[in-house]
Amino acid sequence: METKLVVLDLDGTLLNDAHEITAETKDYLEKLKSKGIKVVIATGRTFTAAKRYHNELKLDTPLISCNGGFIYDPIQEKVIDGHAISKATVLKIFKILLENNTFFQFYSADKIYSTEIKYLLEAWTKENKNLEEKDIINIEIIDDPVKVIETTNESIFKLLAIEEDPEVYNKLMNSLKTIDEIELVSSFTGAIDIMEKGITKGMALEFIANHLNIPMAQTLAIGDNNNDATMLKAAKIGIAMENATTLAKDNANELTDTNLNNGVLKALKKHIG
Repeated sequence: METKLVVLDLDGTLLNDAHEITAETKDYLEKLKSKGIKVVIATGRTFTAAKRYHNELKLDTPLISCNGGFIYDPIQEKVIDGHAISKATVLKIFKILLENNTFFQFYSADKIYSTEIKYLLEAWTKENKNLEEKDIINIEIIDDPVKVIETTNESIFKLLAIEEDPEVYNKLMNSLKTIDEIELVSSFTGAIDIMEKGITKGMALEFIANHLNIPMAQTLAIGDNNNDATMLKAAKIGIAMENATTLAKDNANELTDTNLNNGVLKALKKHIG
């Protein structure tokens, strides 16, 4: 059965290490779209940090962000599916992260909140200087995360904690696992992605296929990290990058080249022609 839906992770997959989509890949995706094949981005990033690539590829599909926690259609300017973490649960998570002095950022529908510019936020702040207004990544630096939750009506769709010390990382994971209402996964080394319970890219892939009236038997997904594993397993054809984690590779049907060697392009040409 021919592929009708292609779902692509961003970092480490569609993007090279300069956070760019190669011209050849862009041209090929344009051809797929002209054949009526739907192309969807599925990322752990917040919508605001992923929309520039959606715009660059001129996609007409909803964008899966926050590992499936927030699915938004920029064309219709409409939330297709959203799974906010409850206020009480967010505060429980904050307590654990603050007690361990762990850096974290948290995502609403249109903002990234953090107490400091560090890690990804450093790169994204630099990136913002060269972006058009419509592509700007909305970052808000705050003094007190608890106050933001207690005094605003912001819905939070994902938290990202980053801990470089493996010992503290394991301790954090064990503490966070005591909170029943959340889903934990890692999108890169040292990262802990926190969503509402049951929220995964695999769930989002099934949701989007159903939303677009495409059978799962006609889906293809490509990814590279632990947060892509459920999506690679759910798709009819799940392809892991050569640079992928062991978990991603174990859940894929096959491997393609790295994100530095047009791995996405090679995989799509092999399966779609």
